[in-house]
Amino acid sequence: MRHDRVLVGRLIAAFVVAVFPGKLAQYVNKRDGFGLDTDRKRLIRLLFQPVLVAWAMWSTGMPKG
Repeated sequence: MRHDRVLVGRLIAAFVVAVFPGKLAQYVNKRDGFGLDTDRKRLIRLLFQPVLVAWAMWSTGMPKG
């Protein structure tokens, strides 16, 4: 059971990392989408990416090593 939780944490973290380039491109190219119609909103979303990765790893009990 624990191994499955760690696997899910890794998969979610990998997904969040994988979509980061698209979110960065949306910010750089000033593309609206998903209610993100200002640079400020797009930047805030980018800043929360590391938080989402850490949250995925922490909430699924991913080991530190």
